[in-house]
Amino acid sequence: MLNRFPHLTGWGWESEADRTAVHAALDMLGLAEFASRDVLSLSGGERQRVALAATLCQDAPLLLLDEPLAHLDVHHQIDCLEALSG
Repeated sequence: MLNRFPHLTGWGWESEADRTAVHAALDMLGLAEFASRDVLSLSGGERQRVALAATLCQDAPLLLLDEPLAHLDVHHQIDCLEALSG
């Protein structure tokens, strides 16, 4: 949710649109089941996917990524590339 900061208005409380964007990014990368877990309890690859989901939920027009597929299994690499190409 932290990556939605540029979209917050007023008092800085997230809206339903923010929550929807976050859950959509988590779903896109198969991370919905990790939504309530502490990031410190995740593996390196899971953390990498969470970081990518956080980036995707920003709805930025341009992404500059440095090794976005590091620490990922092949099937997760494919999922991430498909998410990035969309």
